[in-house]
Amino acid sequence: MDESKVDMDGHPPIVRSSGFKHGLTADQIRAAAQTPALGRPYETESGVLIEVHFLPSDGRPIELGYAESDELGSVLIHANFLTKAVRRRAQLP
Repeated sequence: MDESKVDMDGHPPIVRSSGFKHGLTADQIRAAAQTPALGRPYETESGVLIEVHFLPSDGRPIELGYAESDELGSVLIHANFLTKAVRRRAQLP
C-alpha cells in the first residue's frame, strides 16, 4: 500500500459510509487496502483515485476509491468487487 494511504500510525484510511454501499465490511475493506495494488491506479474525472487490491482471505480483487480531505488526508469513499470498467481502466487482464 502506498504510504500516503495510511495515517501516521500506519493504519489504513478512514472509510466513509459510502465505502460500504456495495456490501463489503469494514474488516474486508481495511484488509484489502493493506495489500499491494494491482494493475495501474488511475484518477477519475471527479478526482477520485481508483486502485485495485485484493481480499487476503480469498484473493478476490477489490476496487478502492480514495479522495483527499484537507482535514483527514486520504479517505476511502468507494469499495466494490472488481467491475469490468475498472478492470479495463486499471489495465488488468
